Amino acid sequence: MDNNTIAKKIPLSFQYMGGYVVLLILAVAVSALAVKEPVFLVGTFAVLEAVLTACLHKVPLYVHVIVMTAQICLGFILNQGPFMVIMALLYAAGIILLCVWDMKHEQA
Repeated sequence: MDNNTIAKKIPLSFQYMGGYVVLLILAVAVSALAVKEPVFLVGTFAVLEAVLTACLHKVPLYVHVIVMTAQICLGFILNQGPFMVIMALLYAAGIILLCVWDMKHEQA
């Protein structure tokens, strides 16, 4: 079986969800190992980012910019800047994935 037939058998929503889970695991690993944050804290924030992404993915672009700017500013105020930058990037990746997913479902 070639890769093209395997990809056609997996629903598109599972492909996107799998991509987001890979990004989530990568963000948790980088935050826990490189930034030296506790794994429980990183996991909690990662789940909160996923919930925030799901709740806000249909709002205008400027709201996403405001949310990510607020996250990063709050992170630097609380001396957790690199960690919150990673979480803001996770939020941005989730928003992009959901926007692409919505566009694919509108075409079908």
